[in-house]
Amino acid sequence: MKKTPNQQKIKNRGYSLVEVLVAITILIIAVIAPMTVASRGIQVGVFAREQATAIFLAQEAIEMVTAVRNEYALRALKDSNSDLLWDWVGNEASKPLRWCFVVGHGCNVYWGQGGGAGDIVTENCDNSPDSCRMFYNDSALRGRYVITSPGDPTPFRRLMRLEEVDDGVVNVRVRVEWGSNLFGGGTQSVELSSVVRNVYADLLPEP
Repeated sequence: MKKTPNQQKIKNRGYSLVEVLVAITILIIAVIAPMTVASRGIQVGVFAREQATAIFLAQEAIEMVTAVRNEYALRALKDSNSDLLWDWVGNEASKPLRWCFVVGHGCNVYWGQGGGAGDIVTENCDNSPDSCRMFYNDSALRGRYVITSPGDPTPFRRLMRLEEVDDGVVNVRVRVEWGSNLFGGGTQSVELSSVVRNVYADLLPEP
């Protein structure tokens, strides 16, 4: 049977512009949607890592205060002198955490080479952007995050404040801030608080 001219035209007709545009749109959606989800997942993972690091840095500062208390307790027990138990508290020049007790200021701390209370490095914090900045040093003897060079600067800034609220009771507040380019950017922060008590007071008699 011989085909008519109209039937021949129908058979040879290609895709219309609308059909092509629809196909391209569907293809773009199919490609971009998974990429968007993957990109968002990567951002969430990076932010979670930053937040976990900030929490670790805050917890580390609290543990340093507890370590100082314990070391002074060992000295007091060794010398049988109860006056030494709480001798680390205060903002006098002889105190290892003196800057942390200054009202209206914050401090940052890091264990020095010896790792004892006498080797602690204390930095007085102010309101400048680089004050109490953390550095990363993978050759440090103790923690990898330090407060002095050498080391690579990090976005993290740690501020700790101590306050003796009662005899034998010190409140500890640590805030870690960092600049993040994720989720609109800006400054992110975490804050932890704790209480350090003179739990060894009953081990030694009053002087």
